[in-house]
Amino acid sequence: MTDFRPERSVSVPQGQVPGLSFHALAVKVNIQNGLHRSLAIAPIHFNIVVWHSRSPGEEMMAIIKHDDLPETPWRDRYRVWNITGHTKGISSALSFGQVEPGAGTPLHYHETDELIVILDGALNAQVGDETHSVGPSHTILIPPLVPHKFTAIGPSDAQILTFFPTPKPFESTTYIEGNPPDAFTKET
Repeated sequence: MTDFRPERSVSVPQGQVPGLSFHALAVKVNIQNGLHRSLAIAPIHFNIVVWHSRSPGEEMMAIIKHDDLPETPWRDRYRVWNITGHTKGISSALSFGQVEPGAGTPLHYHETDELIVILDGALNAQVGDETHSVGPSHTILIPPLVPHKFTAIGPSDAQILTFFPTPKPFESTTYIEGNPPDAFTKET
């Protein structure tokens, strides 16, 4: 295997770019005397970590204790605790949800991606025209503008993590059935 080493590094000024992680392909072409001699392709992984600068006296929360989070009013028999989204400087939303059997969401869609990680219990999830029963250690990937809904199917409560790449996803949500969650108009 060809050994790929960076030929140069790039510095990013503090506070300009959030942490990024992505995969790409490195392509190295060896040309001698104008003739193509070899071509090597290898996967590479980038991790860019940027420490955010802050003003004197401004505290940046890097660790959130879940036990200290207030419950967000949501739906009957569907409880939510927002982990991020309300935190200054964070450009995404992550929440923990506990959904009793028979409870869930009505059909709706967002202008951004949504990821739902099932930690415990099970959901009957519809994404577009497909419906599946989904249990622990699975993630539901929902593209932008695709109608979706879910219902916890028991026998125990479903525990889920929900992620959006924007801090206020419900500002750009359209409900096809039912109503927005209780906190929809109270989101700040």
